Amino acid sequence: MDETYIKIKGEWKHLYRAVDKQGNTVDFLLTNGIFQITDITGRVVVIKDLSNRKQEEEIDIGGLAPGLYLCKVLENNILISAGKIIKN
Repeated sequence: MDETYIKIKGEWKHLYRAVDKQGNTVDFLLTNGIFQITDITGRVVVIKDLSNRKQEEEIDIGGLAPGLYLCKVLENNILISAGKIIKN
């Protein structure tokens, strides 16, 4: 578990990040932002606005085809965190 404060456009935000043994992000919590998953061609396949949620939410990736995906957390178009998803 990695926990830090980051400053975005003059405001401090709390970022929690869970990583696996290889250092890949497996879970995160950010006070605001956009969660985005793209395929290897760069096409956005999942996008979720995190700013107005009332509780933790799971993002279902069951409908995605097997392959490699990039997941990103953006706030005000600034990359906050990135990781990969390998779906078998």
